Amino acid sequence: DIIPANPGRKQYLPRCEYLGPLAVLPAAIAMSLDFAVEFDPTTVAVCWLFIFIAYILQLIYALRMLEVVLPDETFAGVGERLGASFLPEGWRKVP
Repeated sequence: DIIPANPGRKQYLPRCEYLGPLAVLPAAIAMSLDFAVEFDPTTVAVCWLFIFIAYILQLIYALRMLEVVLPDETFAGVGERLGASFLPEGWRKVP
C-alpha cells in the first residue's frame, strides 16, 4: 500500500503489483508465435508456455491487489463521534 496503516504487518507479496502490466509481454510473445505462418509443434509448445506465464503473472497480481485492499483488522464497535466515520451494523465485519 502507498501509506500502510500498520507498518508492522507482514506483506506476503511485496512489489508484485508490477507483475500485472508485465504480463502483457509474454502474452504478446505468445500471440506473435501463435500467428506464425508455418506450423511447428515446438512453436505451439513455447506459445502455450508463454500463455501460462502470462496467466501466472496475472494471478499473482490479483492476489497482491487482494492483499492491498484487505483491511488490517475488523472494525471494532466504534460509537458515533464528532468527525468519525459511521458504519452501519452490517458493515463492521469483512466477510
